[in-house]
Amino acid sequence: MGKLWKGNVMREDKKIQKQAIVRLVKKNFKKNRLRNIVLILAIMLVTILMTVMFGVGISMMENMSQANLRIKGTEANGLLLN
Repeated sequence: MGKLWKGNVMREDKKIQKQAIVRLVKKNFKKNRLRNIVLILAIMLVTILMTVMFGVGISMMENMSQANLRIKGTEANGLLLN
């Protein structure tokens, strides 16, 4: 019976700790609103930049491959098997 009671106390302590952490996070977010908005915008811009750069890189590789095929005199890209 003692262990059950101790377990309930532990659960209540964890619940109180979680509520305190949530309260602190909310206060911190409200206090540093401008910094948080700038941080979110920066993360969004970096994500967009990386997506665009990977897209450009892949496109350039495909165009270089096609240009090499055209220089060699063909656009065909196939494999003949016997």
